[in-house]
Amino acid sequence: MFELPKKMFALPTYRESVDQAVSAENLKALAANTTDPEVLLGLTALVRTGDPVRREISEMAVKTRPAYSPMAAVLAVMLDGIDEESIGDLVRRDPDNALGHYLQGALLHQSDREDEAMVAFRKAAHCSELRLYESTTGPALFSARRIEACWSRSAVRLELDGVAVVRFQLGRPATYQASLVRVGPTFQP
Repeated sequence: MFELPKKMFALPTYRESVDQAVSAENLKALAANTTDPEVLLGLTALVRTGDPVRREISEMAVKTRPAYSPMAAVLAVMLDGIDEESIGDLVRRDPDNALGHYLQGALLHQSDREDEAMVAFRKAAHCSELRLYESTTGPALFSARRIEACWSRSAVRLELDGVAVVRFQLGRPATYQASLVRVGPTFQP
């Protein structure tokens, strides 16, 4: 067993263009321009580890499609970390998911709260399944990438004289990405 609580590390991307594509500002701008809950859930998965924007965008997805509530909680556990708050949120949003109860039991066990840990492990054993929702979160991630790609093509068309030429001449995706945020609100999916 591993030590809990566990915070996930924000791994470097080694690409300035990727850092800017998944920046909080860019993802918030994309989220503000869509009402598609699948895209919003996919954008949630693209947020950098530990960034509070994940909660904002996931709540937008849940507001649009309440059935995504447990999926948003699982994504937070997987991508931000395993702690008392994220586990409690997962158990509250998805009480029949063995994952939340198992993690809760592990956390309680490591805190020397054996009786409470056994209760949580028993609840996990009685759950019908351990759900990670990959059949929904996978396509959602691809939907988010698709809308980001459409948005990018739209921005290049709109800013052909300025941005595309500057990007080509300087060879710096940063100039191009900054224009996406500026042009983004005019994009209609």
